[in-house]
Amino acid sequence: MKSTDELMNQIKRSRREEFVGSLKEGSTDASSMMKDILSEKKVEVKRAIDMLLLEPSYGYQVFNGRRKPTRVILLRFAIVFRLTLEETQRLLKMGEKQELYPRIRFDAAIIYGIEHRYSIEEVEDLLSEVGEKSLF
Repeated sequence: MKSTDELMNQIKRSRREEFVGSLKEGSTDASSMMKDILSEKKVEVKRAIDMLLLEPSYGYQVFNGRRKPTRVILLRFAIVFRLTLEETQRLLKMGEKQELYPRIRFDAAIIYGIEHRYSIEEVEDLLSEVGEKSLF
């Protein structure tokens, strides 16, 4: 995954056609970030779809960029793949979803789970305990 500085330099020095092409390819969207993370963690897309409990055809469409993932799918991904809070917020932003906001109980529980490195099952238990909806 490219750093922000690398992306900024690429934007500054690219020709218009290259710039437009890179945006059309979805190089800065959530599915690209998700695929980059899977690559870093050496996890195949099929395995990730299973881990996230996604219906296979929907999962492949999300990872291929043909469908935008929901906020809940992005949060599941962040928890399952142990993203930091900063990485989670970036993923949500790239997916054009509302970032986690600590004044919202559901979001506060997710933040707590991410910060304490909870598994998806532990986050589900926490959500249930505080009376919030499930991630599934």
